[in-house]
Amino acid sequence: MRAPLQEVLGPGVTLEVTLAPDLGLVHADESEVEQIVRILVDNARASMPGGGRVRITTCNVAKEARAAGAATGAV
Repeated sequence: MRAPLQEVLGPGVTLEVTLAPDLGLVHADESEVEQIVRILVDNARASMPGGGRVRITTCNVAKEARAAGAATGAV
């Protein structure tokens, strides 16, 4: 998926992807997740007309932490 995202970004924006090696499984539609990531990357590109860097980082988040973060707006 990295090459298509770099195409969306164009030559002036660098893409950095860091995937955690121990990621858990997610029950989601693969094409919907890809579409969401593409939209986010495209929005990031539009926000940097002079170029820049987009970082995508993954990590595991416990349900309890996610619920607490949602209540405070942190996650």
